[in-house]
Amino acid sequence: MDWTVCLPVVSIDPPPPDYVYPPAYQDDPNYRPPIRFLELESLDGATMLAPNFRLDEFAQVAKGPYAVVQPHAVEEIQLLRDQVGPIVVNSGYRSPAYNQMIGGATFSRHMYGDAFDMDPANVPLSTLENLCSDSGGMLVQYQTHVHCDWRFDPVDEVFFGKESDWMPIFPAPPMVAHIERSGTVFTAPAYGFDEGEPLRRWTALSADGRVLARSVGESFEPPPGTATVTVEVGGLLFVTSDD
Repeated sequence: MDWTVCLPVVSIDPPPPDYVYPPAYQDDPNYRPPIRFLELESLDGATMLAPNFRLDEFAQVAKGPYAVVQPHAVEEIQLLRDQVGPIVVNSGYRSPAYNQMIGGATFSRHMYGDAFDMDPANVPLSTLENLCSDSGGMLVQYQTHVHCDWRFDPVDEVFFGKESDWMPIFPAPPMVAHIERSGTVFTAPAYGFDEGEPLRRWTALSADGRVLARSVGESFEPPPGTATVTVEVGGLLFVTSDD
């Protein structure tokens, strides 16, 4: 794709306190810290990075004066926009300090410039969720938006340099969930989801495995005759009342 935009990058060495990244997660080269950044205060936020997206939709000074916006991720979100129409980007790049301040995950891809929290204007969230997965993106389902990132694509060497200088393993906290019951009402506390409350899809099953009811929400009250309750959390975790 030729959208013909070229922005200068700068090195910040040593990095200021707000830009101290964790060591590369499990020696994965896609989690090495960036060595060059866009200096947002010297750039025009109205610069079009794609036919339908401006720089300031992906990165704002309030979330860090330096930013990483990976070209392949911009291409992917533009392809999504081509299919679903207008998309509001709720969150793009975050500096490590900003990410920590809002309770983001230790290795949130927002710090690496290839993750977007999105809200489509004209289609249901589920449509954008399916397209994210189809594009090879990493999908996490939330109540109010779609998180999609392209963590499995090689990071841009302009920002990240060559694959070198590995650092010790620093495991990320896992995403976990379990079912709790209070009377006839079930809930599924979840941890490790850094973008808010994950979407929960509930199913009530009879003893012979028939589906008695389905629901979406933070809690679920199954109908009489239910033998097992299952819940899908964030589209990533599957938990049953038998666990």
